[in-house]
Amino acid sequence: MKARSRQNLCLIIFSPLLLMFTLMQNSFAGNSTQNLLVVRPDGSWPPQEMMVNGELTGFHIELVQAAAHLVGLSVTFKSLPWKRAIEMLKKGDADAITYMAKTSERENFGYFYEENILSKATVGFFIRKELEHEVHFSGELESLKGYSIGSILGFSYHEEFDQTAILNKFNSAENEENLIKMLIAGRIDIAIGHVDLINYLAKGMGVDEEIMFLTPYLTQGRKHYLVFAKAKGDKKSVRQFADAMKRFKVSNSYRDLLNKYGLEE
Repeated sequence: MKARSRQNLCLIIFSPLLLMFTLMQNSFAGNSTQNLLVVRPDGSWPPQEMMVNGELTGFHIELVQAAAHLVGLSVTFKSLPWKRAIEMLKKGDADAITYMAKTSERENFGYFYEENILSKATVGFFIRKELEHEVHFSGELESLKGYSIGSILGFSYHEEFDQTAILNKFNSAENEENLIKMLIAGRIDIAIGHVDLINYLAKGMGVDEEIMFLTPYLTQGRKHYLVFAKAKGDKKSVRQFADAMKRFKVSNSYRDLLNKYGLEE
């Protein structure tokens, strides 16, 4: 009798813990393989997301994997053209997407939690240096009227810029390298992009001395999120993942990860 009582007591004590663990393991409804499908923009975005020796790595990649590990999930990343990746998220064909900036339209189909911020970036306009004395940006978008401005298909850089109709915008570049080439070739007068990334890529392409950014920058500290699909209908699980991300970001492992990629908190 006493042995049975002790056994029952153990069940009472440990059952809530087992239940909590089970819920975390099965938190993404319908995901029987315990695998999180995360889509991302194809190409390299060092040091956040990049291909090294044929393998996808980077700060965002390792950060998502670390948070997923805390809730017992593995992660599969799928690289796609940006608009296709967004469509997969909208339909619920993917669990989440990386590198997404918040807009009012995107909040209709994705969960943007502050705990799931992956990184921040400075966004600005850049030109060929030969136009340095011709093109000037006052900080008001209207000052760029009359110029052709190139950007990447499906990208959001700044909500006011995205929505304005007063500018001559060409939202057609496939990626940053393509955008830089369009600018250098004179197909557009101005381009828009993430300052650090454009400078990094331009240097690698050997054209860093041919371009320059206009100041002031369009925006600084633009947040990029890991965004989960509302179409999955599992807000509770998304909240659990955000809590795991929050826990990881106060750990020594997070600081080690920042140091690994030369980033500051």
